[in-house]
Amino acid sequence: MSSDIQKKVRIWDADAAEKLDRIQALPQYKSFNKVINDVVDRGLPILYKELFGGEEESEEEWEPPAFPEEPTQQPPMCPDREFCWTATLLLKEINLNELLNKQMLSGIFRFLALIAEGTTGEEFAKLLTAGKLGLTPDCLSKQEAEGLKAISKLGEKSKNDQ
Repeated sequence: MSSDIQKKVRIWDADAAEKLDRIQALPQYKSFNKVINDVVDRGLPILYKELFGGEEESEEEWEPPAFPEEPTQQPPMCPDREFCWTATLLLKEINLNELLNKQMLSGIFRFLALIAEGTTGEEFAKLLTAGKLGLTPDCLSKQEAEGLKAISKLGEKSKNDQ
């Protein structure tokens, strides 16, 4: 019988799967196979004794893995660097669009407040030409272009690094 046997395992219990994932996140477990092998090494003798009788291996023969005092928080590793970088750039673009939306809404409310205060058309025109109301479509499109330009520079920098 070969010492390297491959079996597929389907875990039906969500709590057990979650516990296995937490164990795998520890630094001493580099793979899910290591976790499963430790689980089998620990639990198989107990189950075997319950089902078939006989002697159970003593607890002293099994050495539990050395767990650190406090689990270290490591950032998750991204298996595909290009995908993660692209996703990051897209999130930056979404943030830029969100910022522009907030600024437009702020400008609309500022305009409504001026109308409610009784600002006349002439006074409003003076404020607009003086740059007091900088959230005009032209101003926002310039901001968007600058933001997208900065994001594209990040993308080019990433391609040059690879």
